[in-house]
Amino acid sequence: MKIKIILSVLCLNLVCPLPVFAYVDPGTGGYVFQVLFPIITALTAGYLFLKDRIKAFLIKLTALLRGRPK
Repeated sequence: MKIKIILSVLCLNLVCPLPVFAYVDPGTGGYVFQVLFPIITALTAGYLFLKDRIKAFLIKLTALLRGRPK
């Protein structure tokens, strides 16, 4: 019941948004980009670097658990 209420409120907010009187400084966008870009790049590079090692480890682990070491 609570989930239905929450979803209906979220949908109502998306369909009928209230006006917001806020100002975001143009320099803030550049700062956010300077912070988020290296973080996203590092996470992506780490994932791509470790993807094969994690996959090989999981294959060995499942083989050991099944009793068929490779």
